[in-house]
Order: sequence, then structure tokens, then C-alpha cells
Amino acid sequence: MSVIQLDRRKGKAKPLYQQISQYLSNSIMSGVYVEGQRLPSVSQMVKDFDVDYRTVMFALEELGNRNLIKIDGKRAHGPIVIQGGTKRLVISYIRWDHDSMSLAFTRGINQYLAESDIECLVVDAHRSYDAYIEAMNHLAENIKGVIVMPFEGKGCEDIINKHIEGGVNVVLIDRNLPGVNASSVSMDNVAGAHEAAVHLFEVQKSPVYYIGLTRSPSSAYNRYSGWRTAMGEYGILDCSKYTYDVYEICGSDLSELSDEEQLRHFTQIAEKLFTENPQDKYSILCCADLVAMGVYKAAERKGLQIGKDVFVVGFGDSAFCERLTVPLSSVNQSNELVGYEAAKFMETICTGEMTGRIQRVLPARLCIRESSKGI
Repeated sequence: MSVIQLDRRKGKAKPLYQQISQYLSNSIMSGVYVEGQRLPSVSQMVKDFDVDYRTVMFALEELGNRNLIKIDGKRAHGPIVIQGGTKRLVISYIRWDHDSMSLAFTRGINQYLAESDIECLVVDAHRSYDAYIEAMNHLAENIKGVIVMPFEGKGCEDIINKHIEGGVNVVLIDRNLPGVNASSVSMDNVAGAHEAAVHLFEVQKSPVYYIGLTRSPSSAYNRYSGWRTAMGEYGILDCSKYTYDVYEICGSDLSELSDEEQLRHFTQIAEKLFTENPQDKYSILCCADLVAMGVYKAAERKGLQIGKDVFVVGFGDSAFCERLTVPLSSVNQSNELVGYEAAKFMETICTGEMTGRIQRVLPARLCIRESSKGI
């Protein structure tokens, strides 16, 4: 029997018997061992896994409690598999793009899959609404759950509700969707934006501009709301003068455009902000790190220096933040954790351990760097 390399380190995530149990369970569920077939003998598994007798027995006891095997007392022959892999939980992840956020979600989902009996089919939409809707409309027959990042006003609501009514479980990732009774996992965008705006206020003692989407998706709206709350705390109740709404200016949320095309629009919006508001210093909160990069480019064209004339915070804590000439302050989103928790949510929903609509919000963390520290 080919076996896994067990994690024997101090502080390992799972004890050895659970790692063995998980490996054997996956082997049964994937059809390596079929119903009626015997697993290797206990003595053989002791040798193969290089563990003691008790560790193997604990692992087999766990499998027995799950009705996967039957231990009939014939130690020389090994336990009998009593349930094959036909009931393995299969879910799907509709991946919007190959951008860093989508891939981080994928890593988190895969991390949880390695710890569970779930199989996940990843379907790429390639940043196309048509492909996205097509993928949502044509799920494989054995799919029991879907993890998806939803979009408002694209027909998502009807499709997701149809799946839910048909018995397919849905977990929304990164954001919520009005009119859909599905659980979700996202970051605390409100608190993250509020902390970032307060930080900028304290550094410069002046109002903070906001560049980004303001209505949808819910993640963007929550960032906008966190910024507005901070503005109100500093006595600025009318925020319209300080709001640069991407959708209002561009007539689109730009989500189907490439990063290069989006950056060009964000740079133009930042130039518009600087032109319409001539002043010595600026504080700007951006709804995404790519928006902040547009501020960097616009500032350079206007002869302004980031961290001296322009104080800026992004959102996402992308890998490039620390690599810019002036490192960018940003709110860390921990997208891998979002993916991990979404997959975990899905399993508990599909197995009936969790019922009802739950909106899980994970903590965000502001990473302060030179772009907003001040002199």
C-alpha cells in the first residue's frame, strides 16, 4: 500500500491517527478500496505508516464510527470496507478570474480539501459574465454545493435561488447578494476601511478622499460605509465632495476589463481628483490596491510625492505593496482564509451540521507602510 508522508512535527494540525484515518477515508471514497474489499492488516499498516498499534487502532475506530469499515476480529486480514466512495461530497467553485484574489481563494479551498473528504470541481469564467452565467447554469449532476463570488444585476440572484430551491447548497465568497438566502464568508470590510480612514485622518488632520465603487458589490459598499463612518466621526457629514465613484465616472464597474485597462481608468480618476481639488496635501483611501497604483501614477504626472504630498491607503495588501518605490499601506484581506472558511462552511452545510443563513465575517488588518506614515 502506498502511504502518505505523515506530519510528525511538534504542533502539527492533526494527530497521527487522524491523518491516517483521513488518508484511508479518502482512499475508500475515491474507490481505491471498494465495498467488500479488505484494507491491509493492522500489522501491515503499523509497518507502512511507521506508527504503533494503538495509533492504527484509533484511526480504524474513527472509520468504524463513520460506517466506512467493519472490524470483524480477523486481525491478520484487515477490516472490511462496508461503504464505497459513491457518497463522497462533490462541490464546485466558480472562479471569476486568474487574478491574485481568485487564486488565493483557490489555495484556501484546496487547503481545506486536503483535510476533508470533499472533492471540488473548479470552473473558470475568465473574467466574462457570459461564461460566468453559463457555468452557474450548467452544474454537473453530482454537485451538492457551489462556492461562488456573486455579482448584482447579472442574473445571479435568480440562478442561485433556483439552485437553492433544487437542493444545491450555495456559499457566497467575498460578498453578499441581496435577495439570496445563502450563507457567505467575507472580510470585515467596514472595520478595515474605518481603521484605514481614521489612520489617514490622524496622520494629516484633514478630510480623506475615497476612490472606488460605492453601491455594489457589498464588499465595496461596506468599505465605502466604513469610510463614511470615519468621516462623520470627524464632523464631515456631507461626503459627496470627497467621493470619486468609479461607476459614476466610468459608467461601468470595470470588472470585465484587464488589470492594465482598469489601471488606466484609475489613473485618470486620480488625475481628475488632483485637478479638481488643488491643495498642498491629499489623503486618499482606495477601495483596492490597483486603484492606489493609479493614484501613484497620477501623482507622478502631477509632480506630487507619495508619502509627502499624497498619503494613500489601498485595500487587499497585494504582493506589490511592499515592492513599490514608496511601499503602500493597505488593508490585509486574508483571501486564503476566506477560501478555507468557505469550503469549511460548505461541508458543515451539506452534512446538516449547520442550518440557516450565516454571514461569516473575518477580521481585516491594516498594514501601515511609508505611503501613509507621514513625515
